[in-house]
Amino acid sequence: MNTEFKYITVLDYFYGKVYTYDYDASLFDGDVETFLTTRHNLEDVHYMVHKTKPALFTKWLYYEEQED
Repeated sequence: MNTEFKYITVLDYFYGKVYTYDYDASLFDGDVETFLTTRHNLEDVHYMVHKTKPALFTKWLYYEEQED
C-alpha cells in the first residue's frame, strides 16, 4: 500500500463505534486488512486509509480515551 497514507478510520457496525489508527506500514507489513483483523471482524466494518487527520463534524458528540 502507498506509504503516503497516514491514518486508518474504521466504522464498526457491530459496536456502533468509529476507531482511528495511525498508519505505519512498517508495524504491520503494510497490509491494512491483516492489521484490522486482529482488532475487528472485517464482516462488521467499513474502513478507509487517508493522508490527512480524520475529522468528524456533528452537533452532539462525546469521545472516550482508548485504553491500552
